[in-house]
Amino acid sequence: MVTYLTDVWNLNLTHATAIINIFVGARDMLLVGMVFLVDAVLGFHHVFLISAILNCIGMILLALSSAPILSKELSNTQKSLYYTSLPLLAIGYAGHAASYQRSLESQIDKKVTYQELWNNIKEGVKIMAVIICDYRLMIKSYKFIGGITTFVLSHVGGFAIQFVKSWALRFGVATIFVTVSTLFYLTGIGSYRKGTPSGSPITTFFRVMVASCSKRSLTLPRDANELYHENVVPAMSHSNRLRCLDRAAIIVPNTTLEEQKLNRWKLCSVTEVEEAKVIFLMIPLWMNFAMCGVVTSIGSTYFMEQGNRMNPYLGKLKLPLFTLLVFHKLVESLFSFLCGLVRVRDKVRDNRRKYVAPIGMAVAMLCSILCCITAAAVERRRLDVVKSHGLMDKTKDKDKIPMTMFWLIPQYVFLSGLNGISNYCSTRFFNDQVPESLSDYLLAISLGVTGAGIMGSVVTVYAVGKVSEIGGNPSWFQDTLNKSRLDNYYWFLAALSSINLVLYALVALQFLYRDSTKSEIEPPEEGTVTEDTKCLDCFN
Repeated sequence: MVTYLTDVWNLNLTHATAIINIFVGARDMLLVGMVFLVDAVLGFHHVFLISAILNCIGMILLALSSAPILSKELSNTQKSLYYTSLPLLAIGYAGHAASYQRSLESQIDKKVTYQELWNNIKEGVKIMAVIICDYRLMIKSYKFIGGITTFVLSHVGGFAIQFVKSWALRFGVATIFVTVSTLFYLTGIGSYRKGTPSGSPITTFFRVMVASCSKRSLTLPRDANELYHENVVPAMSHSNRLRCLDRAAIIVPNTTLEEQKLNRWKLCSVTEVEEAKVIFLMIPLWMNFAMCGVVTSIGSTYFMEQGNRMNPYLGKLKLPLFTLLVFHKLVESLFSFLCGLVRVRDKVRDNRRKYVAPIGMAVAMLCSILCCITAAAVERRRLDVVKSHGLMDKTKDKDKIPMTMFWLIPQYVFLSGLNGISNYCSTRFFNDQVPESLSDYLLAISLGVTGAGIMGSVVTVYAVGKVSEIGGNPSWFQDTLNKSRLDNYYWFLAALSSINLVLYALVALQFLYRDSTKSEIEPPEEGTVTEDTKCLDCFN
């Protein structure tokens, strides 16, 4: 998408990357709100339906914004359509990521009788019988088939469409697929199981905050058994951390318990208080995800723009720029797979299992440092080639330089390590260390913090550009790629990532890890915001 903005709109590099990073960051940050809407307000069916419609409308507007039928020259109308499509797509993708998993599970019967199983076997459908008998296996099979289909269609289609020169046709083909899939979904809307909102842990968190503040003048009892314990399953035992929040569970003596239970914003159970404590204790860890987002943002912006100005030939074969993104996603999946192998190998040593995910996150942050260092070295070499061939002139910025774009592969490998390992290990960490009711939310918040980092990269670029001008020096970010000094910016990000790794190590060492009582869980779900970005990659 950055290439579209720089080539068609003739925007400078900084402006184009700012637009895309704000869009991607907002999309990830919206996931938290969408999960809340699914649980507490609309339910999964309505959120999925609305997101599908918004996705469709957004893609139509995106295609129209580049269509020559509106205007042969870029007009204000086309710009308005483009800027209108971005928030619709952001909301649509976030809503899809938050609701599709539950929508899928709700349409499948969890209980199948032995008679139905026997009938299937008699009919010769033995494989399907086994799948239907095991609910989790059936869900996994549907997700696997859907994930493979999505991956093949999006990446093969995205690879092929790169040979199409017209951006209007590129967007148009993607719009047709999205529209057809949306209409296909709407044909069965009357037969889908709807589901109802069941409440959100986010609401519980704010209830605990309000209740503890309203009772700040009360004295905490020495015996935790005097606090309000609600009969819920599963229940969390009381802990001595963040005892100020325990006031939310104090039973006031001058009012009956039944009367206090009627006002849920005044009295919370110990389990609800402990869930709120978990969210508080995660805040220091979440802060480290922001820097990962800043590094992630350069993969689909600056890296792609560099590749677009480099030699695309592999021998006599000309490969599209999308090849780099396909390689990036494949290696990212490989890193996640390798993390799974480590997890299975460590399964027999339960006492060490709880440390696998935190160590994995540290390795991911190390990959971010190596990514920035490698990118700086490659960009320094690219600039040397640009100077030696006299391509610094602004009018020649779009010329291909005699340096293959496959020089970017090493930095994409490290970027894949950052994304693949962090996505896998963050999922594992929250499933091991927090209650099941909170794991989805904490993962969504982590992705939201990463999104904030992606959006914050816009501010970082602006601030670094201003600082680099001190003393009358030219800014590191110029109107063209060849005149910019991205190598210096990459070194700056490497320094920030190193500091972030040190801070993470300090926080992780202080964190109190608990032994997981859960069995090995499934790999990271398809359909997260991270996975949904594959649909957008074909536009880069």
